[in-house]
Amino acid sequence: MLELAQNKVYVGVSDDVERSIQEHLEGTGCDFTRMYETTAVLLPRLGNATGTIDEQHRDETLRNMMTYGIVNVRGWKYSNVVMSQDNINEAMADAVAHLRD
Repeated sequence: MLELAQNKVYVGVSDDVERSIQEHLEGTGCDFTRMYETTAVLLPRLGNATGTIDEQHRDETLRNMMTYGIVNVRGWKYSNVVMSQDNINEAMADAVAHLRD
């Protein structure tokens, strides 16, 4: 999880974290980190996610969305810079379904 300008958060997955962070810092990462400058601060995990990498990515993205606000976080399948109301509603439903424990 990368802290971004304007209280935004990016939740990513990489097999080479240092390279991935460098790409985001250089402005060659995803659209969200190009729009909101990376502070280079790695945020701690919010949960104790287990399972596949995709499941962990989902859980951390949803936990961060519930902590920082859905409009402030991108990751997992929610990677569009601007989310439609349908995407926001879907993220809320996903959070309820996956994080109720």
